[in-house]
Amino acid sequence: MLDACRIEHSVGVFHFTRRFEAMTSSIPSSLEPVLKSRYPHRPRVLFVLRRRPGASPEAFEQALGDWRRRWEFGVAPGTIIARAGVAIAEMQDDLDKQFQASGADVTAIDGYVSLDLEIFDPTPADFETLFEAAAGCLEPLIDVVDLAESVALAGVANLTIPGFAPTSMILILDRVPELSVEQYNEWWVRHGDDHRRANPAQVGYHQLHIAPEFNALVADSTGTAVTGQCVIDIMYLGHTRDGFPTAADPSSGDARALADDIGAHVSFASVKGSFIREI
Repeated sequence: MLDACRIEHSVGVFHFTRRFEAMTSSIPSSLEPVLKSRYPHRPRVLFVLRRRPGASPEAFEQALGDWRRRWEFGVAPGTIIARAGVAIAEMQDDLDKQFQASGADVTAIDGYVSLDLEIFDPTPADFETLFEAAAGCLEPLIDVVDLAESVALAGVANLTIPGFAPTSMILILDRVPELSVEQYNEWWVRHGDDHRRANPAQVGYHQLHIAPEFNALVADSTGTAVTGQCVIDIMYLGHTRDGFPTAADPSSGDARALADDIGAHVSFASVKGSFIREI
């Protein structure tokens, strides 16, 4: 069964290369707002992973750690940076409680792996470089990851707060239906300033601005799924309590205005996410 998956994966990589060559040379318009952001930004592919039935949490974590160590670490322009993490299962109830007021049920994730291209003014050729690397990257995880239940997300990470920490929180939501992905991304870039003010204790806050075309391309090349959700927040935390804003006065005019602004743009109809231990 797994050998068949590997053969299917190799065929997918071939078709991916041909499809990318056939794509338009322009970057999708949904990414134009983030490419104009004043914050550092770089191409990123994020895989939100579902653990394969029968694979133990220990084997899953070991495989993700081994996967990350395969990649050379560096910060020189053009370097591909790999990261990985597993969900902190005992913290899921705390995350769920944060969304009870909005009536949202949170679907936990099992873990993630990601690839960044260390370049801050990307061209179509830079995205091609990253996607070619991503096309073969999940093969070492086939024994522990259910690829068909895992999701590919590809676009540009806006490093509104550029730091990293051993603990993170990944949230996947959606925009309200009245907005296009590009319209949402235009607001989201502006919202970065509000997020920084509301969450001063966060070590890092990365917005992954996706392009549906890129999601489909990377998913096809890896055997993973796509999602219509376009809001991917990654927060790096000194402590898990720093994952959510703690306004001095939640009833103040500023706090209510921020909540109303978020509610006018973000849908909480479907929420996926977990606290993550980086590995």
